[in-house]
Amino acid sequence: MERQFDGLFTVSVDGGDARLIHVDSTEYRGFNKASWSPDGRWIAFTCYDHKGQMDLCIIPSDGGEVRQLVKSVYPWRKIFIGRPAWSPDGAFIAYATPEEDGRGTVCVVPFQGGDPDVVVRLEPGILSKCVTWSPDGKMLAYNTCEAAYNLEVGTESGVNGDIRVMRLDDKQSHVLRTGLRLKDVYDIDWSPNGERIVFSAYWDSDKNFYLMENFLPLEQPMESEPNSVVF
Repeated sequence: MERQFDGLFTVSVDGGDARLIHVDSTEYRGFNKASWSPDGRWIAFTCYDHKGQMDLCIIPSDGGEVRQLVKSVYPWRKIFIGRPAWSPDGAFIAYATPEEDGRGTVCVVPFQGGDPDVVVRLEPGILSKCVTWSPDGKMLAYNTCEAAYNLEVGTESGVNGDIRVMRLDDKQSHVLRTGLRLKDVYDIDWSPNGERIVFSAYWDSDKNFYLMENFLPLEQPMESEPNSVVF
């Protein structure tokens, strides 16, 4: 049986042959959640080492040596690492990951390497899976949910989700008012001017996209409908 390889690729927006910049090996495999640096010179991604533990790594966008930034904190368990988010100046990478007891954290690690800084440590039983920087680099938006997380097998589910925004200068967070009864939130991102946030979420068993302006609902509340714009 022919062996199947797991690789990390780039391709031109005009199409053509994809370029393989890294292929699975005895050291790293299972590449996921790739993210470009702001200057386009680096790609951050998650992968698994030979023991099946998830790491956060970077590689030059033209290919080259993989550099590990974050190794699974608890090597005897499968701990997931969320999609890496570059700071606007490219100096830091933020990511979400749970601690040993399942408590969610948001961490920031220097691009040049060093120890991660835990900027958010959530309440017991609360998990975060995605994080994104504001365009001016002064705030982080991240999701939270009540988690049913199995640390042994690395699976999770969420209920009672919300979005929080943290100011990096004092590390204070607040919950954004959405007017929605969210079960879980995914894929948060900021508008270029920093005045809107777009996110996808499960609401009444459906996954939808929502847009918030100035972190307040765009529409007035309705009796049985969410008071944000749904796409």
